[in-house]
Amino acid sequence: MAIIRLNWTDPNSVEEGYKVYRSTSPIDPGGLPVPLVTLPPGSETFDDTSAAGGSTYYYRIVAFIGSEVKVSNEVVATPEGSSGDPYISNVTALLHFDGEDGSPTMIDSSIPPKNFNPVYGAVLTTTWSATGGSSLQGNGTTRFVASAAADPGFDLLGSDFTVEGYFYFDSIQTNWLFSTAGSAAWNSSNGIHFLLAVDPSGYLQFQISNGTSSPIIWTSTLVIPQGQGVHVACCYVASTNTAYIGVGGTVQSQVLPSTPVRPSGDPYFAAGGIRGVDSSVKDCLAGRADEVRVTKGVARYISNFTPPSVPFPDPAAPKLSDGGLTWRYWRVYVTATVSDPTYCGLQEIKLRSGTTEDLTAPGMSTGQSSFYAGDSATFAKVIDNNEQNAGSNSWITDGSAAPHWGWVDLGSAAKVSHFLMLPQNYSGGPGRAPKDFIIQGSDDGVTWTDVRSFTGVTGWAQGRYNIVYLETGYIV
Repeated sequence: MAIIRLNWTDPNSVEEGYKVYRSTSPIDPGGLPVPLVTLPPGSETFDDTSAAGGSTYYYRIVAFIGSEVKVSNEVVATPEGSSGDPYISNVTALLHFDGEDGSPTMIDSSIPPKNFNPVYGAVLTTTWSATGGSSLQGNGTTRFVASAAADPGFDLLGSDFTVEGYFYFDSIQTNWLFSTAGSAAWNSSNGIHFLLAVDPSGYLQFQISNGTSSPIIWTSTLVIPQGQGVHVACCYVASTNTAYIGVGGTVQSQVLPSTPVRPSGDPYFAAGGIRGVDSSVKDCLAGRADEVRVTKGVARYISNFTPPSVPFPDPAAPKLSDGGLTWRYWRVYVTATVSDPTYCGLQEIKLRSGTTEDLTAPGMSTGQSSFYAGDSATFAKVIDNNEQNAGSNSWITDGSAAPHWGWVDLGSAAKVSHFLMLPQNYSGGPGRAPKDFIIQGSDDGVTWTDVRSFTGVTGWAQGRYNIVYLETGYIV
């Protein structure tokens, strides 16, 4: 099965509910079929999880009050086939580490996606990849990647789970590979939940909290290789309290001596390190990581297996005909900012297509509704690759009332999968960021088509990009 996410704006205040209609042929608004689902009033989204990959579906949304109805326009979606992963709905993190060499941008492809941050200067590298492309570069001391927030999808204790990835180890030393934690301590109520590590001799260790400063530790006899890529996996089966470790498809298991005890704090997920470590710690990943996946509720590997040789499948993404994802001109149209009553501003934008880090480049044609003349703060500044100077290297409006907008001309039509926006790099920058906005596309820079609309977006932070997933309609 695939996942098709439908979004709409609820302009009504008195509707009794919404009905979602689906068909494999165009839907006549005067002869609607049996509804797929009926939703309560105020609904603005629906995930169709029963769609078959590769099939084309037509949708209409109907708001109703008694026998009175208002029918939406028709949307056509064709998922790109089955994801190929029977447990795709259990995947809570999916990091392909795709991008340009030296990029700090880490994209999560799970649904819903989570925001991941590089820690202590972690970046992508093209020096090695398990499946072609790029990977996360560790330095053996402090660099790793961690989720920006705790998430229920990372709360693994008490359930079956699998955490896996590909690694290239530059040296045999203590390495932290995966962890779920609130901080870097075992005896803290907000401490480490789970850790997969490499000991100084190269043996893989499964460590899990028992509520004390001395966690449950099982050291396998599986040794990681140096100087070559290898698939590493760890699994846990709650019903038997059994841990599993796999290296290159060879699996060992161990019944744990006691039952794990969950710390009270909610965990973050990290690859190559542990959230909360300081810059003096020397045990983060000594090498590179690629294709990291977390699966909650499923122990995938409890016997020997053949590791995957291709990238882990993504959730099947819809291709929406109205709006579309391929345009020459792209615009952000802002109707409200987070809190600043006078100015709207952005430091940088990046338009990403698949594994291409940024389709924009300094010097491309741009335009804007207005700009602050004192700093020559035109929309051209958001594609100048300067993420630091909040004044003369960012777009700032002139103080006029909303709406505000800025556009960039890519030179030719291009499919954009991710639209990244960085608030101005100063303490007031997040307040000037868009709260209610529309990402729009155009063939000619005159007539604009809505691609995705968002309201109430307040989760901006200085120095961090917000990522709009255009294919699925999520923002993190």
